[in-house]
Amino acid sequence: MALRLCLDINVFYSEFFSRTKRVFPSSASDLVDWVDSGNCPAGPVQLIISWPMVEQWENVLIRNLKIPKNDAEAIANNLAVLAMDGPISESPHMVLGSGYVPFATEEEIGKAARALKDRQAKDPENPPLYDEVEDDRIVYLTAIVAGADVLVTDNLKDFRRGNFQQFERDDLIVASHGDRSLVVATPFFVAHWLRSGVPITPAFIRSRPDLFIVKPKDTGFDAEPK
Repeated sequence: MALRLCLDINVFYSEFFSRTKRVFPSSASDLVDWVDSGNCPAGPVQLIISWPMVEQWENVLIRNLKIPKNDAEAIANNLAVLAMDGPISESPHMVLGSGYVPFATEEEIGKAARALKDRQAKDPENPPLYDEVEDDRIVYLTAIVAGADVLVTDNLKDFRRGNFQQFERDDLIVASHGDRSLVVATPFFVAHWLRSGVPITPAFIRSRPDLFIVKPKDTGFDAEPK
């Protein structure tokens, strides 16, 4: 069975930047190489992605890396190709109703929306597509609804929202919504275990309580691992 791996846009950014500066391999470059080939030391790997994430990647390439629009579109659309060429051949998902997934307070949403307007006003030629909360929520929704085993992100703190289990280490959490749960972890953490031949899943994390020690305040977390 293929490991279902959702890579946050910041992982692709890190990989693209490191290759441009010729500072690789890295955890990010290994992860991107594995979803490119559809295989890693732990077995088959399927990229989980959505069309809003593809559009966001194009937007980031244009705004942050000054890639011409046509080139940025081609690079971003390659994520769809990677997903469809994977061992499960899964097309990018559509994200619908993301506003109904509990992920942030009204105050946080309002603050992010105001910040987005300011950012759009500063760069009207290439404005950001989403505010920071909406961007994170789209990635989370893509991973949780599409049944990803792992969501890999450089900004783990942004996903410490809603129903999640945290540990005595700061490089992973297990998040859940409804009957779904997934590991949310840093590129270094995920790449380390995959290089070791271990497919990371919520069930694996919970099967090693001596290694992944739950913080006492989260012992009430009762979502069942998939």
